[in-house]
Amino acid sequence: MRFLDDRRGFLTAICLRLVFSPLQSILFVTIGGAITTTLVDSIVGLGLKPHVYWLMRSANAVIWFALFGILFGVPLGLGVKAHVIRYWLVFVLAVTGANVVLSLWSEVGVGAVLVTWGLPEYWLYLVAVLCFASATPWVQRQFAGGASAAP
Repeated sequence: MRFLDDRRGFLTAICLRLVFSPLQSILFVTIGGAITTTLVDSIVGLGLKPHVYWLMRSANAVIWFALFGILFGVPLGLGVKAHVIRYWLVFVLAVTGANVVLSLWSEVGVGAVLVTWGLPEYWLYLVAVLCFASATPWVQRQFAGGASAAP
């Protein structure tokens, strides 16, 4: 049995990888600041100013978990027939390889990858892709089972 026997799943994982880094950067730059500012204002408004750092970081992680899960996990779950974990691993390896290659042109070098992979949030984003990709076929089956054929 071949490890990757579904070409569509493999291509889905690679194509999602191609848009992961640019889309992640665009999202962080365009809406990341607005989300963080709103969270900080809300936390301070609730009188939890001493805990603002950890509450903001946790809330940000939950928001980005859902966003990355929807943007990358759902298409991955729709693009593979079975063995979601295999194709998620292809996605993670492709993301890691691309990050290493892109970091070679940065001032920090490969240390940028180590810093990025040292953040728990980054791991959480990749786990979000796995969670949503694994749940997508189940949700798809639930909706397909409830649909009736036209007479």
